[in-house]
Order: sequence, then C-alpha cells, then structure tokens
Amino acid sequence: MIGTDGGTYKFNSTSFQAVAGRGARIAVDPNGNAWVVTSTGGIYRFNAASFVKVPGAALDVGVGANGTVWVIGMDGGTYRFNGTFFQAVAGRGARIAVDPNGNAWVVTSTGDIYRFNGTSFVQEPGFAQDVGVGADGSVWVIGTDGGTYRFDGSSFQRKPGAGAQISVDPSGEPWVVTASGDIYRGSGF
Repeated sequence: MIGTDGGTYKFNSTSFQAVAGRGARIAVDPNGNAWVVTSTGGIYRFNAASFVKVPGAALDVGVGANGTVWVIGMDGGTYRFNGTFFQAVAGRGARIAVDPNGNAWVVTSTGDIYRFNGTSFVQEPGFAQDVGVGADGSVWVIGTDGGTYRFDGSSFQRKPGAGAQISVDPSGEPWVVTASGDIYRGSGF
C-alpha cells in the first residue's frame, strides 16, 4: 500500500511493514512485487530487492493476475506494457485495474466505467471514482457516492461499506481505503 506519508508498505498477514520507496498509486504483480507510480509520474517496479525505474510516466497503474501491466498516462491515455515500453491503446481514464486475462478496467475523470474486451474499450453500466479487480475476476468499484459496489456480470450491486480507493485481493475480497486513510478488508465493514 501507499501510506498517508507517501511511503510504500507490504502486508505480512498481520501488519504493514515499510519497504524503501515512495509513491502515489500502487499495484502488485502475480509474484508479489509492487509497481508504483510516484506523485511526479515516475513508474517503478519492485524486483524483490529494490525499486527499478521503468520507462514512461503515469498517473495510475494496474497489473493483472497474468502479469499484464497497464497505466493511465500523464495525458490521460491508456497504455499497456509490452515488456520494454508502454504502448498506447485507444482509450482514456483516471483510474485503472486489470482483470486476470490482462484486460483493463478504467474509470474516467467523469466517472464512466469501461472494460477492454481485447480489441477496444466498451462502456459498462454505472459510475465510479475507483476500480479494483481480483485474480478471481471479481470487479469492485467505489461509486461516485463513495459506496462500495461489486459487478455481477451485468450491473454493479451495492455492498456494505464506503471508501475513497479500492483494491481487490486474489480471492475477490475488497480492500478499501477511506478518505481519512483508514483501511478495511472484506465486504460488510
């Protein structure tokens, strides 16, 4: 996670432990290594020992269960990492997450929700301010009302809890951060 102090932290099953590095947005690859975007747009990948700079600049980052990395560029465009550099894919957004098949889910600056279907972005119902996707394919959003919602395949269903940011763990459970920085795990909080 990115702490309220801008530091990076890794959960060790009971608590968050500091890891050298700073950021503004974070995603984790299938090997448990963080990809971090700094407040100035720098992109860094943790290689099990330290953070290494990756070419490009971004506002947000998402990594799928298959290892596919996407970012929202500084221009608001969507980009997919090809192993060497980030390649533009037609689409725009403000927040991004990636499903197990490597397809991005994007929330735009106006709250619209889009899913990449392998060739283009298609709009999904509802409005959100953040999106998270688990390795099991579970899609959750923080709605524009601050509520938590889970996608049932055709629409987003309201669940208990509220927050400002969301991520989803491999088993499909949401991790929600409130506007005041409190962290909640699971639905029903």
